[in-house]
Amino acid sequence: MSHAITDVNAKNKKGETPLHFAALNGYYHLIELILSNPKIDIDILNDRSQTAFDICKDKPRNDWEQCAWLLKNNKPKKMEVYYGEKGSLYMFCGHNTTAEQLRDIALIELGLNQDCAKLFGIWIITPRLQLQLNLKQTVLKQLDKYNDYLDLWGDPIIPRPGVQLEISKPTICFRRNAQALVKHEEDI
Repeated sequence: MSHAITDVNAKNKKGETPLHFAALNGYYHLIELILSNPKIDIDILNDRSQTAFDICKDKPRNDWEQCAWLLKNNKPKKMEVYYGEKGSLYMFCGHNTTAEQLRDIALIELGLNQDCAKLFGIWIITPRLQLQLNLKQTVLKQLDKYNDYLDLWGDPIIPRPGVQLEISKPTICFRRNAQALVKHEEDI
């Protein structure tokens, strides 16, 4: 489910996705896994016009209540991932989506060979701080902590008389891995 080429939104004959199946059976651990996939769309309707949340929300059993809570409170965030000067990709990012998963999806979407994986990483960027994520770090968690990182490592803000202080929103970028060696590029 978390592999970059897995179609996590594939439907069966009844129009149900793996997320519908997990909700129907109360498999909250499977829902956590599925929600980590950057391509997940939790708003897909089955042939009965139900989302996965609709299937489990009214079942008064613990497992189904946990499924409903996960689907309601861990809704993946649609985010724009920038690459190059003007390009961007739109993908979903769940609370457990790692930088590695996001990078692998970007590689596929951009038509790059998996051999290029060593050359690229996921970055959180503002004018004050450019931070490359470790592949195992979860993207949304790091976005939540980013202001703390700015305070620790960001360039200082120097107030200037008559100039309005502009707070910039962090952007997610797919760009060259700072640790990539020239040898890796030559090998590819």
